[in-house]
Formats: sequence, C-alpha cells, structure tokens
Amino acid sequence: MADVLTHRLIEFLLFPPAGPLALALLAVLVWRLFPAMRRQMAALLVLLLAGLWLLATPRVGYWLLDTLQDRFPPLREVPREADVIVVLGGGINGGDARHPVNEYGQRDMLGRSARERVDYAGWLARRTGLPVIVSGGRLDRDDTPEAELAAHWLREAFGLRKVLSEGESTTTRDNARRTRRLLAEHGWRHPLLVTHYWHMPRALQTFLDAGIEAIPAPTARWSAGPTERGRLGWIATADGLTLSRTALHEWAGMLWYRWGPGR
Repeated sequence: MADVLTHRLIEFLLFPPAGPLALALLAVLVWRLFPAMRRQMAALLVLLLAGLWLLATPRVGYWLLDTLQDRFPPLREVPREADVIVVLGGGINGGDARHPVNEYGQRDMLGRSARERVDYAGWLARRTGLPVIVSGGRLDRDDTPEAELAAHWLREAFGLRKVLSEGESTTTRDNARRTRRLLAEHGWRHPLLVTHYWHMPRALQTFLDAGIEAIPAPTARWSAGPTERGRLGWIATADGLTLSRTALHEWAGMLWYRWGPGR
C-alpha cells in the first residue's frame, strides 16, 4: 500500500497541474538568479503555461481520451463462452470514521467511476445470469474495501446472489493477479471484463499478461457535452484538466506495466 501511495504522490507532482506549475516556478527562479538566461526562461514559461492551458481544454482532453476509448466497441452480444463477469474497482468516497456521512447511512460509498462500472456489471449479470467477481481493495487502512461496498450494492440494488469479492488489490495489476486465483478455483476461463472505455486498453492487456483471456465489456464512454464543443472546447476548465490527467495516467500506466519493475 505504501508503494501505491508513493506512486500516486509522484504522479501528482509530475502530471498537470502540479508538474507544469513547478517547472514554471523553477523558470521564474532561474530568471531572477541568472539574468543571462532570462530570454530562455521567459520562452520556457510561455510554453509551460500555454501547454497547461491546452491540457485543461476539453478539446485536447477528449482527443487524448479518444486515443484510448476508440479501441473497443460496445459489447452488443455476450459471447457464449463467457462464464463470469469481472468488474474492476474505480474508487470510493471515504467517510468520517466517527459517523456516517451520506444519505445511505454508510461510512464509505462507491465513487462515481466505481458506480458506473458496478451498475453495468449488475445489468449484465441480470441479463445473462452470470456470476460476478468484484475486484478492488483500499488505499487507506481505515477505508472499507471497495469490493465489499460493490458486492453489497450488487446484492441490494440488483438482487444478485452469485457475487464474489476480492478486496485486497490496489492496482490494475493486482486486480488481474488476484482475480486469476478466483477464476482458477471455480474453473472459469472467459470472464467479461467490465471497466471504463478509457481504462480498458491497460486493463485488458494486464489480464492477458496474467494469462486470462478476458472479453472486453467497456462502459461509460466519456464524450463532449454542448458546452465542450466548437469554440467553447478551447476554454480551459477543471473538467478539461481531469480528462487530460486521466488519459496521461493511463498512458503512463501502460508504459510502466510494460517496461517497469514487476513485469
């Protein structure tokens, strides 16, 4: 868990907005200390701020996301060989340890991304009758494991009974390796893999690397709304920056899983 938090901290420092802003502050410092380099630092400062603006625009954010989202079409028909549904965690909204903080009376609840994935998995399960494996742990030891929250939601909201949970994984690689054990225990070989369109390229490759022939079942494609198209799409927004960060996180994750340690 400590390694995951360290990786997240490095990511926050390198990716926008912190990364470009830190470099901009460094450029200002060099500009003040070394007068001979002021022209170069001024040019670098302009490039950094312009780059940060572009990354915060919906036009650039959706373009980056679509390089991932366009790889897999929606699942129109469930293949006959599919024998289980695996849904990957997407984060939780942590609560206050002293009392519930939401309208469901729970300390923690599934975050938006997690709910989107779990809802689609529940819909598929009711349509096909397939069992569901929920994979997702916790980043903070005081949080409820995400798989526990998701399994509870599938049982309560969708009336499912064939739900298994794996609540130890904290990364997509962990999801694949720990889910592999459950698949082997029950003799399942061809799971429907449920996650977001933008996460599917990394997730599917990770499952293939773990020896799992998963069938992609992407959900919740992100697309531009009326205020994010045309000229409005070039206005920098917090949502636009989130889009770019999400895409950059996925590309960095794919490179890390391919070339980093633990391959």
